[in-house]
Amino acid sequence: MESTFNRRYKFIKTTMGTEPYWVDSRIPGWIKEVWCRIRCGNIVREGKKGFKDWQCRLCQNEDETLEHIFRCRSLKAAANEKIVDFIERWCGGRVEADFDWLLMQTLRGDPIKEICEYIQRFENLVKAGGTAMEDELVRLQ
Repeated sequence: MESTFNRRYKFIKTTMGTEPYWVDSRIPGWIKEVWCRIRCGNIVREGKKGFKDWQCRLCQNEDETLEHIFRCRSLKAAANEKIVDFIERWCGGRVEADFDWLLMQTLRGDPIKEICEYIQRFENLVKAGGTAMEDELVRLQ
C-alpha cells in the first residue's frame, strides 16, 4: 500500500480490505473515525499541500506532526489528566525514531480509546479556533 498523503500508511495498513476494527460492533463509531483519521494522516498539517503554515495550531512552536502533538505542552495542559498520564506512559520519553516505530506498531492494532480521546481534544481545540482556543489555553495555565 502506498500513500502520497501519509508516509507511514504502507507500514500501518494490515489488510487489502476493510480493517477488522471497522466491523467490530464493540468499538464506538467516534473511536473508529478518529483512529482512521490518525492512520490516514488527516490530523496534522505538516507536509500537506495547500497549507503555507505547518506550525502547530495550538502552541505555534513546532511543525504540526503526530510526534509533536503527543509532546505538545499546550495540548497536555488542556487534556484530561488521566489521558495525559496514559499518553506519557505510552510514549515513554522515546526519541523520534523510536516514537515513529511505536506509532506505526500501535496504529496497526485495534483503536486505543485514550489515544483517540487525546487526538479528539486536539481537534476540538483547533476547531474552537482563534480567541476561544486562546482563552481556553490561558485559563488552563
